[in-house]
This record gives sequence, C-alpha cells and structure tokens, in this order.
Amino acid sequence: MAKSYVNHYQNNEDPYARQERAKQKAKGNPNKNVHHKKNNSNYQGAVMAKMLADKAAKREKVILPLWLKIVIAAMLVSVIVVLILRLAVYKDSLFLTYLSSLLLGLSCAVLFYTRRFFHKKKDSRMYGFITIVLAVMAIIYIFSGATGLLHLAGLF
Repeated sequence: MAKSYVNHYQNNEDPYARQERAKQKAKGNPNKNVHHKKNNSNYQGAVMAKMLADKAAKREKVILPLWLKIVIAAMLVSVIVVLILRLAVYKDSLFLTYLSSLLLGLSCAVLFYTRRFFHKKKDSRMYGFITIVLAVMAIIYIFSGATGLLHLAGLF
C-alpha cells in the first residue's frame, strides 16, 4: 500500500488570500508599511497617487480678457490676408514684404505678452526658452518691418 505523506508545515490556505490579508494588515499598520522609505524608492502609495491624479485633472484654465481675444483674432486674420496677398497676388511687392514682417513681429509680441502675463508661471527650461525666442523674434521682425516701411516712405 502506498503511504500518504502529510505535510504538517504546509498551510492549507490559499497563498493569494494570505498575501491580500497581509496587504490589508499593512495598510492598517503604518509602521509595517515602510518599504517605500528604503533605498530612495519612488513608491508613493495610493493616497499620493490619488492626489497627483486629482492635481493633473484639475489643471487651471487661463481666461483671457475680451480685448486680448479680439487682438489675437485681428492679428491672425491680418497676417493670413497679408501673406496670401504677398504670396499669391503681389509676389514682388516690397510694401507687402515689409508689412508681413511687421505683422509677424507684432503677432510674436502679442504671443509673448499672453504667455508672459496671462499664463501660469512655468519652471521648466523649455518654457523659458520659448518665451525668450518669442521676444527675440518679435524684436527682429518688428525692427525689420518698421525699418523697411520707413525706408519705402522715404523717412529713413
């Protein structure tokens, strides 16, 4: 007859149920749940993960004033009209060339103003770099467009 071996050390409980019970016990005992403090782990726990998710979902929407919305819309329409006229109808017009560069500079200045004073202050380097590029492009285009228009008018 075959002898049946009985392991008295083996628990008849499901290992997954045991693991779940240990997790629940660790949640109730804050001193036992210290694995996130070891070795500079980035474990944040359920509470911190929920706070980060709520913060990401609750991003603040910037509300622009009405006058700024009208200025942005007018700049967009005027830039499109001047560029279409310059590229399709009057291809060799110096006046439209200088006017388009002036309008592009003004639109860069409006975007810089909007970004600088109405958006939340960002701490990233890329945000600051883009803001600086907008300011420099606004100065260059406004200067070149205004100088060209003044030169055409005979004032400069």
